[in-house]
Amino acid sequence: MSEILGCGSVFWQAHTASLAGDELFRVEERDAAVVVEKNTDGRVELLGHGDPERLSLVLDQARRAGVPEPAWAMLSRGLTLSPELAAWLPEYWGNDWDFYWTKDPLHERAGAKAVRDITAEDARPVVAAANPRSEAFDDFESYRWYGIWSAGVLASVIGAKDDTDVAGRRNSYLGGLGTLPEYRGRGLAGDIMTAVTAFELETHSLVTFGMWAENPARHLYDSLGYIHGGAQTIADSTPIGPH
Repeated sequence: MSEILGCGSVFWQAHTASLAGDELFRVEERDAAVVVEKNTDGRVELLGHGDPERLSLVLDQARRAGVPEPAWAMLSRGLTLSPELAAWLPEYWGNDWDFYWTKDPLHERAGAKAVRDITAEDARPVVAAANPRSEAFDDFESYRWYGIWSAGVLASVIGAKDDTDVAGRRNSYLGGLGTLPEYRGRGLAGDIMTAVTAFELETHSLVTFGMWAENPARHLYDSLGYIHGGAQTIADSTPIGPH
């Protein structure tokens, strides 16, 4: 099965593992997959991933089956929506992001050898200065933190935490990457991601992470050897604020 599209994708298996609401609709195919759930608070949410053309057809299948309109949706980008399907999905769209993963160590970098374990207390001020809106602040202490120094200064950090997918694999999710502004452009982010990916793969099946689509670090992740496993967007029934 495809590791990029549909129900066999790493994205789908990672993001459906935590679903716990009342299932209203589910179609899982090789090239597209959709699940719609009603949460305990009554909010209907949708997750859809796959080939945009096929995914649009599966979404319309849900609409025509009488599935309630979702209040929130995470969908693959590039969909072509009929007027009827556009009206069924949430009104406001934005916050495009991308999913990356690897099951293999990355291309070797000499600087990666300088990366060391650090405490969450050490990492917090660096993330606050370099990446103040990081999702890692939601559960900062649950991450294992790593850092790299430049001229005696802790200049770049990243966290990793455990995540289990629907296939039962114990994966590692990266978050909180931040390099102090005055130390950017020296290759530290590439060094720390290379080292931490290798560390985490010693005890985990996969390493995964997400990034906002406008992040200029995309070229770094591609060059390091990560696999681009999903291009997503968010649709919401209320206006979407900045991330």
